[in-house]
Amino acid sequence: MVSGYDANKVGKQTVVITFEGKTATFEVEVLAKEITKMEITAPSKLEYVEGQELDLTGASILLTYNDSSSKTISITKDMISGYDNSKIGKQVVNVTYQNQSATFEVNVIKKAITNIEMNSLPNKVNYIVNQTFDITGATLKVTYNNDETEIITVTNEMVTIPALSSSGSKTVKVVYDGFETSFNIIVRNKALTAIEIFKAPDRVEYIEGQQLDITGGKLLLIYDDNSKEIIDLDSTMCNVDMNQIGEKVDVEVSYNELKTSYSIKIDAKTVTAMKWIEEPDILQFKEGKPFIFSGKLELTYNNGSVEIINANSDDFIIKGYDNSKVGQQVIDIVCKGTNVSVDQTVEILPKTSIGLVIQTLPTKTVYEMGEEFKIDGLVAAIVYDNDTVEIIPLEKLIIFKPDMNKVGKQKINLSDGKYKTSFEIEIIKKETAQNDTHVAVNTSDDTSIAIHSGTLALTLLTAVISLVKKKKVTVS
Repeated sequence: MVSGYDANKVGKQTVVITFEGKTATFEVEVLAKEITKMEITAPSKLEYVEGQELDLTGASILLTYNDSSSKTISITKDMISGYDNSKIGKQVVNVTYQNQSATFEVNVIKKAITNIEMNSLPNKVNYIVNQTFDITGATLKVTYNNDETEIITVTNEMVTIPALSSSGSKTVKVVYDGFETSFNIIVRNKALTAIEIFKAPDRVEYIEGQQLDITGGKLLLIYDDNSKEIIDLDSTMCNVDMNQIGEKVDVEVSYNELKTSYSIKIDAKTVTAMKWIEEPDILQFKEGKPFIFSGKLELTYNNGSVEIINANSDDFIIKGYDNSKVGQQVIDIVCKGTNVSVDQTVEILPKTSIGLVIQTLPTKTVYEMGEEFKIDGLVAAIVYDNDTVEIIPLEKLIIFKPDMNKVGKQKINLSDGKYKTSFEIEIIKKETAQNDTHVAVNTSDDTSIAIHSGTLALTLLTAVISLVKKKKVTVS
């Protein structure tokens, strides 16, 4: 059995060997584990651009120890010295681990641009012909050989500006440090944005129906490049209803689908003269009849227009017409709203009676036999050929009385001596009351009272009873 040896304890040790009750000792020395050899594997990347950090990817150390063992570890930044990313050219990089060191070589090259591209376009990329180019807002994205990028502002010195004197798509070139890129802008012709009346026409007052006169009128054109232009008004631009009467009538002006307006005053046209074109064909009127318009008139207006219309009550009034005056008379036909008139001779013919009519029947037309015939409420009238009537007094009528004892309908004839007419009445039998029971009451002074019980009211019955009490009566 061996004891007293500790492989992890550096220094001299006494080893004891025991066998069958006997022991023996000897000394050994345990040495510290030390690296005897270090070999490195360089990083995958050995070429760098100015300013780049060292990339240790793939870099490792193989360590060999005095006990013949070995191990591999990765190289870390704290093991590195001698690298300067600002120094162009080849450099030796030192790797130190414990008391061992080794080196590998890298090459640092100058930082350089590899590409440029537009990062942002200018604020303005749409132009009107002859506008000034503006690069404000444009930036470049610059890419370097160290994979870094940088955003820089584009200046006027970097760009080649195309001619903006014509419309279309234009290419703007951008050059930076020998590299070139570009972007497009659109150039278009100026567009009309608004129109205004620069000067109203010389004439702004009219009479209804007159033609619009735009002489002297000027139109202001306003474009989107802030330029302006003045042109003459043209009749094709203007739209207005010249029959619209008013103190302020708008004339609509249109140009390239834009609209504006100015105001004019339009007075109503008035008649200045008139004459017959066709004489009236109705010149005779019955006494009491209204005037009837006929014929055609030519009207001349203060706007120079002429109109032919039928004579009518809507446009004309009659003066001097008296339908109660029989004979010829001269009347004036006056245009409404004016003093313009024409005269005309007409004749009033006397009215003639043409018949007798009953306007209102008598109040009573149904009688019982034996009743007296009455004509209360009867109204009769003479009818004339001018559609008028005249009430005739009843005393001037001849009325043929009916037979009041003849049951049935009878025609009552009446006449004014020239014309006849009639109406009907009806004569009916006297009707007895329901439950016709007769009660005869004889008083002591030989007075008899006959009562029809079927129609006797309660109050009448009470009165009779009172009479019976006062006098000696016999009831049968």
